[in-house]
Amino acid sequence: MLILYLLMLILPVLVVCVTFPSDPLNGSVPSRDVTPGASPDPQRDYVSEVERARKSLFTGDLEVRARGLRVGAEGRLTAVVSGGWRASPNARPDRGVDVGARVAIRIDCLELGGPCEAHSSPVQNVLAPGDRARWEWSVRPDKAGPAHISFTATAYYLDSDNVLAESVSRFTFRVAPGKPSSGLLADIWGWVRFSWDSAVHIATGLGAIIALFAGYIALKAARRSRERRSDAEDGPDTTHAPDTTQNPGSAQTPAADAAAAAPQSS
Repeated sequence: MLILYLLMLILPVLVVCVTFPSDPLNGSVPSRDVTPGASPDPQRDYVSEVERARKSLFTGDLEVRARGLRVGAEGRLTAVVSGGWRASPNARPDRGVDVGARVAIRIDCLELGGPCEAHSSPVQNVLAPGDRARWEWSVRPDKAGPAHISFTATAYYLDSDNVLAESVSRFTFRVAPGKPSSGLLADIWGWVRFSWDSAVHIATGLGAIIALFAGYIALKAARRSRERRSDAEDGPDTTHAPDTTQNPGSAQTPAADAAAAAPQSS
């Protein structure tokens, strides 16, 4: 009888323990979806963490600037992402991007006529409202006029390639025409200046040579003129002297002429 009474007391306790097994260490009741002794599902935990990270994103600001966009010249494009778009000086809701994670900015500048060369890290941290990240590219446009450029902002989960959020913002910039004096015209102008300078130097040299030669000729002529005057002053003056020299065979005195004219007697 005593044994029966004990069984009546123990049986309800056994039924409860079998129906609701508990952890003997902390007394917690395991979930019905998890088999006792099995490990938790890692994929489910990863999905939960990604969803939690996506919900923790907040709106930041994308600011884009362009400098020196001219045909044939190297220009610069700059993008700055701030943690809070309301605190940015150029805050505009349509330029908001998702931040609070690792952020990457990609640029599509095909309308500028060539690829853009990056000068900064493609992925940077914008985790808090006070964070700011900067990206910079260089490009050499090949045509003037308006150019539409797209900037893609991507927020990644931790250090992985898992995308939490992504948005595309489009901006329009104006490319100025190239300088008219560039290229062939500059080469022609340089050749003309060089030719003119060379001609001036050659003319100056020839003028000096001609001046020296003319001076030499003038000096020589003056020397000859002085020699002639000196010779004229040293010689006899026969300009007005009478010619007293006579030929003995042809010139006779008057007395001789009379004697020759007189008749001779036998």
